[in-house]
Amino acid sequence: MAAELVGCDQPFSPRAPFEQRLVIFSVLATNRNEQFVRVSTNYDVSGFDPNENTTDPGLKDATVSILSEGKTYTLRDTVLPRTDSERYKTPIICYIAKPFAVSYGKTYELQVVSPTLGTARASLTVPERSYVILGAAGEAYLDSPPPP
Repeated sequence: MAAELVGCDQPFSPRAPFEQRLVIFSVLATNRNEQFVRVSTNYDVSGFDPNENTTDPGLKDATVSILSEGKTYTLRDTVLPRTDSERYKTPIICYIAKPFAVSYGKTYELQVVSPTLGTARASLTVPERSYVILGAAGEAYLDSPPPP
């Protein structure tokens, strides 16, 4: 009995070529009069553990704006204290709009312009204020003790 094994001698790498890009994080909140936006870059590490990176990838040189109803609000850069400095030792770099109240039912566009990484935009519409109407059965259910 004879067996032949056929293989491939081309190298395999699970890593794609790295391309640096903008990373934007923000939660527009209706319960406060200030809004925060964090702008950073993605990063590459030598191995497969992203925690190898100990340099905060936050960007200080971006221009961050929120556009709504024909008005443009430019956010100012600031730093916030970091409560956990095990990985990153520097304060948190972010952008803030204050005072800036987010309203139910309105549409907002977030625009970030980086001199080195280009422009990124995101748009969202805040849902209308929600409410729940409970009939007599619902109220009775809420007043009843939880099942054993």
